[in-house]
Amino acid sequence: MRFVIKYAFNWQGGFGPFAGLLFILLTALIPSHVCAAQDNTVKILYFFSPSCKHCNEAKPFIINLSKVFSMEGLRFGEGDTPSFPFPVKQGDKSIAEGTYDVKGVPTLAILIDGVYRQKISGMPDIQDALVIVKGLKNGAMTITEATQTLKNGEITITGWIIARGIDFKKAQFFITDRKTELSVKAWLPREVVKSPVQKKRPRFMSDVIKKPVILKGIIKRNNSENIFFVTQEVLLD
Repeated sequence: MRFVIKYAFNWQGGFGPFAGLLFILLTALIPSHVCAAQDNTVKILYFFSPSCKHCNEAKPFIINLSKVFSMEGLRFGEGDTPSFPFPVKQGDKSIAEGTYDVKGVPTLAILIDGVYRQKISGMPDIQDALVIVKGLKNGAMTITEATQTLKNGEITITGWIIARGIDFKKAQFFITDRKTELSVKAWLPREVVKSPVQKKRPRFMSDVIKKPVILKGIIKRNNSENIFFVTQEVLLD
């Protein structure tokens, strides 16, 4: 930013100062929410018990999450509190159940800009939490939010892909946030082959069954069912 302003004001020519002033005015006129849209504040509450086997198994994933996002531990049950690189305090069971719908441990409560958005419970889903949290941070909706609002136009959602059906060719696909499910139409045809440029093909539905994804698309209502037609899979670094 400093470089751009310095360059604009020192540009050799009749319009140098004017260009610099114009740049500053245009920057000031940009609504603040546009700049802040990709800078949402994330806080993760980690509900655990020292005597919980699955909590101990989840510890490496929890520590990795804490390197990316702000976290706070809420301890329940007996036993010595394990060491974590974030603050840990005694949890309140009534708040855990009443406010965050926590019915067991290990569980994560994801807050974006102070608003409770997503609960992630159990060891398998906690392993996938990074994708879900990044999706929410960057503006994706949970499946519950998407089905409740039914916004027109393209939206971004995040959740886990599940499939039902004995024969994969006839399987029905859904995306879920473990609270609400939404029918999904495959975003890639079976005939897609390896890209001559990337030397690999894009991911199929079968590649992401039981895995977290971030998808762009449109919700359409077909009879009594809402269907999410995918236009793009958002891939994260």
